[in-house]
This record gives sequence, C-alpha cells and structure tokens, in this order.
Amino acid sequence: MSIKRINGTDLERMVKMAYLNLQKHEAAINAMNVFPVTDGDTGTNMRLTLLNGIHHATPNTHLGNYLKQLSDGMLLGARGNSGVILSQIFRGFYLALSSDSIADVGELRDAFILGYKTAYQSVTRPVEGTILTVAREGIENIKSQIGRNTYIPNLISMYVAEMRKTLSHTPEMLPVLKEAGVVDSGGYGYILMMEGMEKCLYGEEISADEETWLAPTPTPMVSIGSSAKFNENSNFELGYCMEFLLQLVRCKTAFFVRRVFSGTL
Repeated sequence: MSIKRINGTDLERMVKMAYLNLQKHEAAINAMNVFPVTDGDTGTNMRLTLLNGIHHATPNTHLGNYLKQLSDGMLLGARGNSGVILSQIFRGFYLALSSDSIADVGELRDAFILGYKTAYQSVTRPVEGTILTVAREGIENIKSQIGRNTYIPNLISMYVAEMRKTLSHTPEMLPVLKEAGVVDSGGYGYILMMEGMEKCLYGEEISADEETWLAPTPTPMVSIGSSAKFNENSNFELGYCMEFLLQLVRCKTAFFVRRVFSGTL
C-alpha cells in the first residue's frame, strides 16, 4: 500500500495488531524459551509488557505524544528480561520521534536504529543471538535500501524479512539454542509484533474479542514472607526473574535500607 506517513492514531492501530499477533503465538514463543533461563514465559512477558503500554497510552494523533505514553507504560509494566528489553526498544522509538506529530519512512528507519541502540545500552552484558541481534541486523542490513520513494509497508516488510534471516542463525550464535533445537524466543516474539504491524498496514485482520484482550490485566497479590526465613543456608530450587523500579523523589526524605538477604540468586 502507498502509505508514506503515519501519525499517532495509525501507530496505535499498528501496535494493537502487533499485540494480537503476539498473543496468537504466545504459547509457541513460551515453548522455545531456553535462554537466559528455561522458564517458558518469554511470550507471556512480552505480551503483558506491550499490553501495559497499550493500557497506559491514550489515543493521540501526535505520534511522539502517543509513543511517550506507550513507552512509559511498557517500562512501568515490563515483565522479565524480554519485556525489559522490549520496553527499551520502544523507548528508543520514542526518543527518535518525540517531537514528530507524523513520521515518514526515513524517520521510521532512524527510529528502528535508535530502538536497538537504546536496548543495547540498557543491558550490562549484551548477548548476541537474542532479540538484540535480530533487531540490530534487521535494520542495519536494509537501511541503505530505504529511500524517499519507499513506502512504509515496504519498510516493515523488508525489516521483517531481514530479521527472519538473522533469527534463523541465532542457534549458531548461542549454543544453548542449538542444543535445544530452537531459535531465540525473544527475537521470534519481536518479529511477530512487527508482522502484526505489517498486517495492519496491508489491511489484514487478526480476529479477537477486543473486550477480552484489552481488559485490564489483574495484578496477582504476592504474599511476602518473613525475612527471618532467608539466610546463608537457604536453598532456592526454582530460578526466576525479578525486576524493581526505584523512583527518586524531589523532597529531602531520609530512608534506610536494611539488608535482609545474603547469598546468590
């Protein structure tokens, strides 16, 4: 289709279609999750991260303003390693397009580039063969082919096709993937999101009950046990991811941190 520019309303439709395509393949993504830990939740984490961004963002024709709310919501609701990285990719999109009410193909190309760079910078030790590599090579390998006459749907199609090539090589980059006979789950999930955006631009549909999939996600109550139960002899049989957000305040409030855990996770 001959779409050369998109605004915030267009992106909102694209993001919702990205969510639906991710949701459709959530179980398959979870099944191939073996890195960094085999906990089978990459698809779920990516879906819930994106969903929180969708809930956080209000409709806005201004592209930068919509992206600001979307990326903030994804960061605040990021789940697991894959969700945090995904939120940083979208943070890069926002940084590239923050002042734009509408974006053309060149600006979107630059947003994809800043997206992966922001994600790399957010990871202490970036590992190749993951979503980071897929996002980076996907745009770097085609950026010189994107010209003034390139339509946005063509950009997304080229981006997806190149990322799929990189995804097929992830087992060679990450031995644990080759051993399990799978490709990287996070990279696969990100490609599915972009494919959802591609379908939106080409006028395709992904069936879903909007009242169900856009309903607020309940936050489960977590029981907090006594810190006295944790000591140097504690045994953790199940590994899991943990994230927390530290919010600094402007007022001069003194606070103290008491060490309640020692050991290695």
